[in-house]
Amino acid sequence: LLGYFFVLVLKPYRISDWIKWVSIFLFFTSIINYLFIEGYNVVGVFNPTSDALFCFVLPSIFMWYLFTQDGKVPIAKNPYFWINLRLIIPNLVALILQFYGNKIQSTDTILFLKISLAKNVIWVLGLIFLTVGFYFARYTKYLPQKTIIPLPPQ
Repeated sequence: LLGYFFVLVLKPYRISDWIKWVSIFLFFTSIINYLFIEGYNVVGVFNPTSDALFCFVLPSIFMWYLFTQDGKVPIAKNPYFWINLRLIIPNLVALILQFYGNKIQSTDTILFLKISLAKNVIWVLGLIFLTVGFYFARYTKYLPQKTIIPLPPQ
């Protein structure tokens, strides 16, 4: 669904087609990986890593488009900025922990638990960023039309 959101938001740009096909490919590879390769009874490696990478790369691409366009709304009041910030920061921390977590857990369990607790605090901070983004949703009407999700005709 996140891929579909970014396909809609980035529709005027050519990258939306790539996002659509990568989202479909990732959906099917995750299902195949879960059902046949890693299974349901082990800690996954591919699915959490691909999820964190996907949820970090897509908002980063959109932030680049957001920062390169001219807008009437300051970036601090742009709801898309806050929603993407909610996706970027926690998933970057999750991605780093995904790469180094097993090594830290095997060498120092207490440090791993502290880092996991910090990751959960950052995740809650990301949810606060999301609520700020919804608070500033009233400024969406002042954004350039290229970054607004088209509404169905009434």
